[in-house]
Amino acid sequence: MAIPVGDKELLKLVQELIDLDKFNTRSYLHDLKELAKRSELTNEKILAILRLAFPARRVWIVQLEGDLAMTMPAVPPIKGTVPGSSSIFQYFVDGAIQAGALPSWSSADANVTFVPSPDGDLTKIQVNLAAAETGAAYPLSVSIVSSSGSTLTDTEQVPVIPAPPPPPPPATAVAIGQIS
Repeated sequence: MAIPVGDKELLKLVQELIDLDKFNTRSYLHDLKELAKRSELTNEKILAILRLAFPARRVWIVQLEGDLAMTMPAVPPIKGTVPGSSSIFQYFVDGAIQAGALPSWSSADANVTFVPSPDGDLTKIQVNLAAAETGAAYPLSVSIVSSSGSTLTDTEQVPVIPAPPPPPPPATAVAIGQIS
């Protein structure tokens, strides 16, 4: 879908990003203006230019509880996983990743296995921790390729949380006693 040449708001937004001048991207603004002049400014071309202008420089892992992140990038630590259960983790980046890039999740712990996130979100992973886990923590890593071509990696030590004690057995009898 082409963006009309008269759509100045998009160019204004891009200009504001460029004015931050943190990424030395004046040449990308020139490319956008030239495409707009020739009526060739499409959403795909805008995304391609922005990927070049703002590549991801950092990746980090957060643990999710429901749909909410349990930690944010500036607020560690990750809560952990109970042996014999699973946890959902998600990665975040601070810029653009390579088009079509998929994350690579790994752990050096043999008791950790990975399953795609139940909601199908490719930024998330379900980590299953075997009941046999005896360590205090397990390493969890994610790698993704930035739009600049560099590989970004984050590794977190995920605490192994002791299982809660089982509930007491159900009552099987009743006793009556006199107290006075």
